[in-house]
Amino acid sequence: DSSGYCKARARLDESFLKEIRSMVAVHARRRVRTTDLWHGLTPKAIDGTSVRLMDTLRNQKTYPQPCQQDPGCGFPVMGLVGVLELSSGCIVGHHDSELKSHDLEGTSQLMGCFGPEDIMLGDRAFCSHGLIATLLKGGTHSVTRLHQGRSKALRWKREKGLDKDSVLVEWKRTPKPTNRSQFSPEQWSALPKTMKIRLVRVRCPGR
Repeated sequence: DSSGYCKARARLDESFLKEIRSMVAVHARRRVRTTDLWHGLTPKAIDGTSVRLMDTLRNQKTYPQPCQQDPGCGFPVMGLVGVLELSSGCIVGHHDSELKSHDLEGTSQLMGCFGPEDIMLGDRAFCSHGLIATLLKGGTHSVTRLHQGRSKALRWKREKGLDKDSVLVEWKRTPKPTNRSQFSPEQWSALPKTMKIRLVRVRCPGR
């Protein structure tokens, strides 16, 4: 019977939990060694996930259940995008939204998690001109998997070769930002019109 645990957990104040998280993060960062960094940079992974919530009217309204489930047969699901600092093992920030929201839509709320001497690691969902340019402006480097839209248009042999497995390409800023990027027209026009990107190909035996 887990009722005793659930009742005790419900009595914990949210501000108290945030204070504990902050104390743990400070302690963990003090234990970071030089060998935990990558060429002096702090690696921070960003990714999305989801969490099933209690079936309440408030949760159903704010975080609707997946559309493929019949009404009354499922639970509300909250989408999450979080930033994990790999050198310390701490989650340094997160943003919640509806499950149907794209992972990229929450990144504007997480820019404070990145700074100089950081390197952002993400999957192809975060291979965005706007995101990479914004992070670079603040001194943060990026490594992501190439977005499928860009990989289809890539002509590897026509690009400037750096070595047999990497090329230098130039990305051009599109006239308007996408809806997912959450940039205002003014913010978008302030980004550089072109950006040099190094593409590296690797061969993996499996996933």
